[in-house]
Amino acid sequence: MVCFHCIFDSFAYISLAYILYRLIWSIYIIIYPYLIATPKDLHKLAGEEAKWAAVTGSTDGIGKEYAIQLAQKGFNLILIS
Repeated sequence: MVCFHCIFDSFAYISLAYILYRLIWSIYIIIYPYLIATPKDLHKLAGEEAKWAAVTGSTDGIGKEYAIQLAQKGFNLILIS
C-alpha cells in the first residue's frame, strides 16, 4: 500500500530545499561582485604592452561609462560612436 502522505511530505521537503537554494544563490549572486570579489587589474589582464582601448558606443550610456572608467585607469582611448 502506498503512503500518499509520505510522498506529499517528501515532495514538500524537496520543494522547500529548492526554494531555499534559489534564495541563497540569488543573494550570493547579488552580493559577491560588489562586496566579496576583488577588482581585476585590466593592465595585467591585457598584457603589460597594452596601453590602448577601443570603446564603441561611447557617446552615451554604458559605452560612455566604459570610456570614463578606462581613462581613469590610464588607458589611451579610441572612441567610436
